[in-house]
Amino acid sequence: GIQTFFNTGLLGALITTIVASLAWRVIASSFPLAFLSNPLIYVIIRLCLLLESSGVCSAAWVLARYHKPLVGYQPDEVY
Repeated sequence: GIQTFFNTGLLGALITTIVASLAWRVIASSFPLAFLSNPLIYVIIRLCLLLESSGVCSAAWVLARYHKPLVGYQPDEVY
C-alpha cells in the first residue's frame, strides 16, 4: 500500500528535486544583481551556454533515434 511507496524513497527524491530546483530560482529572483555578479554563477552560465551552442544535446536525440533500431533495443515489456 502506501507504506511500500514510502519505502521506495521516490517521494523523498521528488521533494528534494523540487526544492533544489526552486531554491536557485528564488535566490536569483530575490537578489538578481548579487546572484549574477557571483563569479561561480558566471562560469556556470558560460559553461551552459557553451554546451548549448555546441549542439551536443540536440545531436544526442538524433543519434539515439538512429542508434535504437541499429542495435535492436526493445521496450521494457519485452524483457
